[in-house]
Amino acid sequence: MQRKTALLSYRTGNIGDDVQSLALAQSHILGTPDLWVDRDQFSDYADAGPVDLVANGFFLCSDRTGKLEFPPPPNVMARYVALCASNVPNTEDSIAHFRDSGPVGCRDLHSVKWCENRGIEHYFASCPSCLLERDFDSPEVPVEPYNPNGPVVLVDVNPKRLPPFGVSDRPFLCLTNRVRPGRFIDQEARFGALRQRLRVLRKASLVVTNRLHVAMPCLGLGVPVVMVEADSLSFRMTALPDWLKIHKKSELNRVSLDPSKHYTDEYLESRSSWRRMVRERLEIRLGVKISASKISEKAR
Repeated sequence: MQRKTALLSYRTGNIGDDVQSLALAQSHILGTPDLWVDRDQFSDYADAGPVDLVANGFFLCSDRTGKLEFPPPPNVMARYVALCASNVPNTEDSIAHFRDSGPVGCRDLHSVKWCENRGIEHYFASCPSCLLERDFDSPEVPVEPYNPNGPVVLVDVNPKRLPPFGVSDRPFLCLTNRVRPGRFIDQEARFGALRQRLRVLRKASLVVTNRLHVAMPCLGLGVPVVMVEADSLSFRMTALPDWLKIHKKSELNRVSLDPSKHYTDEYLESRSSWRRMVRERLEIRLGVKISASKISEKAR
């Protein structure tokens, strides 16, 4: 029986979760999978036949009834390319599963340490969402390059913390990654809502956010980011490049909102190097060749 290819789907209140799968499903990486596997309902796929799951991210590890849903059933062969291990149950079954599934790509340094302490073969992978391309929604149609005159976009950041808006004549837009999960009938509907947000980010000249899965796709889109400290689970931010400064909330009123201060040659070189590292490690783990020409090194 032929193995089905699979990526994770989500039912969370954070639409940013989905950008990881959207990036991996780009035609020049893995393409659309045969099956979408609900991250928190692994038992639903026990009778799905052989499944080859490329997995990433954080796991709730409990199903809709509260029952433990980790590790996946034996018919699901998982390859972890960006694990966040903060919520993984520390059980013999889980540890054995990761050892059998190794090497485990770790999204952040906390997960690197978690694997190291349990003797699990691993490597630092960061997050594949930084490989999102500017033409994510229309790969056959040319898209506009980065626009230095575009709006400044705030995602889940209080605008009152920023310098007075009168210091700039460019528009400011406010977005949120929070959604009501029940409004989406399937994964494609969630992707539709995500693409709408990503189109706004693509037109931005600068993005200000405290969201990992806003900063990472912006890295792919070539839009500079002012990163703000997270409200919780700050260790997750070690997935980000170490050259991307994470600002304290109290510092924001002194941060320049001039995109030219952030979209520099140094930024472009650092972005290119980081994306190349993520691409090469993903290629090795999955045994695929991702078109280097497709991974645009500049967003000009």
